[in-house]
Parts: sequence; structure tokens; C-alpha cells
Amino acid sequence: MEHISVINIITVPEGMEVEAESIRSRYVEYFKKQNGFISSTFYKSISREEEGLIKYVNIIIWESKSHFDRVVIK
Repeated sequence: MEHISVINIITVPEGMEVEAESIRSRYVEYFKKQNGFISSTFYKSISREEEGLIKYVNIIIWESKSHFDRVVIK
């Protein structure tokens, strides 16, 4: 069985980083309880865009596309 990596780029306004990271943590806690979840990694940019925005990259690995679909697509 081949694993699937789901990659999301999240753009967060300045001053909202703590809230964004908290929301992401809650999602990961939910995903950890789901069949087929393997891991999650969250990367934060080291620099801001001109508008003060900061980007995050969220990578979640699932056992298969069908596991992902059952949890996320429903």
C-alpha cells in the first residue's frame, strides 16, 4: 500500500500566528484518532511577505487515499 502526503499552504495575517497554530493543533489531535493517519509536520516561514503575512506548510501523511477520503472528504 502506498502512502499519500497531503500538503497545504496556509497564509496567516500578522498577529494571528498563535491562533492559527492552536487551530492546527486541534485538527491534528482529531486526525490522530482517525484510522489511516500516520503523521503531521508543520513548517513556518522564517520571513514575512510585504503585507506582514506569514506562510505555513502543513504536511499530513495517510496510509492511503481511501483513508484520507474517509476522514476528510466524507
